[in-house]
Amino acid sequence: MQGDLNSRLTSSEISVIWSSCQNNSLSICVLQYFLANVDDDDVKSVLEFALDISQNNLNISKSILEKDHRQIPVAFTNEDVNPTAPRLYSDAFYLYYLKNMAKVGLSIYGVALATAAQSDVRNFLSQAIQLPQTFIIK
Repeated sequence: MQGDLNSRLTSSEISVIWSSCQNNSLSICVLQYFLANVDDDDVKSVLEFALDISQNNLNISKSILEKDHRQIPVAFTNEDVNPTAPRLYSDAFYLYYLKNMAKVGLSIYGVALATAAQSDVRNFLSQAIQLPQTFIIK
């Protein structure tokens, strides 16, 4: 059964969108720290691309919740990260981190897509599944 565009989000949709807000806000903080400490220009461009994806996903998640008159979760902010802290990880780790977080995102969004009824939620999840494939290297 197709979801009615005027109907409310289901509990599973609220859960995945709420989690998306939390996870993407955390990713933004982590990626901003990585970007403040990266050496390699190629790795930097990949991190910037990942940051753009996280920011876009966060904005879409918030928009879906607002459209359904739901509260936006208290998420991570710039106050939760210190980009001037000493470097902890190598550029190679940054790529490894992105690869594995992309796999996690594919798994979570893939399962959620199977239960999504609203077209805007399905569209968001489909888009969120397609973009991280860029980071998965065999």
